[in-house]
Amino acid sequence: MEKFKIGDVVVLKSGGPKMTVAKDYNNGNYHTNWFTSGTLKWNDFEGQTLTKVYQDDKIEIDIHNS
Repeated sequence: MEKFKIGDVVVLKSGGPKMTVAKDYNNGNYHTNWFTSGTLKWNDFEGQTLTKVYQDDKIEIDIHNS
């Protein structure tokens, strides 16, 4: 299983928004934050459902919706 650090950008393996790891519960679960239409969202996910977004991956940022 992939281990994530606070600040890593991740996505669900099934797709969805890019999320930032905000907390590692040290039990395989992670707390993540992301924005949808300018609104902060958050949730906890099992690490097995996440994959890391690497620096070379394209990340689109909407600066007009911040």
